[in-house]
Amino acid sequence: MSHARALWSLVATALLVGPGCGEESWDGKLPWDNTPPPQGYAGVFHWEGQADAYNLSIEPGGVVRWSVRGCDSMGHARGRWEERDGKLVLSGLRDNATATLELATDFDGLLSTGAVMSSDGSPTQRWPRGGVCAVCENPDGGPVLGPVEVVPCDNPSLP
Repeated sequence: MSHARALWSLVATALLVGPGCGEESWDGKLPWDNTPPPQGYAGVFHWEGQADAYNLSIEPGGVVRWSVRGCDSMGHARGRWEERDGKLVLSGLRDNATATLELATDFDGLLSTGAVMSSDGSPTQRWPRGGVCAVCENPDGGPVLGPVEVVPCDNPSLP
């Protein structure tokens, strides 16, 4: 009985203390870091003019998430944001590449220098505020190989 009690004490201690208690995570951020993004950067944005639904979420604690959803394709990733000189630098979304976001002056959203998720060949990308979802219906009843359109939606699919 005392052997079982000792084993339970070890299990209880491990649960209460937890792994790495008091240590920083791999990227130098504490797991409970809720530092908000700079003003104007928080929220969900979409890549303008794309056939599939590309969404980007800028969140507290340096977290950034993206997803792409089409009718026949999907992908997602998580990365980090860091504020530098009033802009956000995103990392961890595309291999070792980074992208820089700044507040747009001519629309409610963000401009990126460098590709956030993938490149369309342009040096900048427009990311208006708000999420989008793909519409996967073929009005003439034929097969659906890709979205008919993307439309604003309140609950875009993000990882």
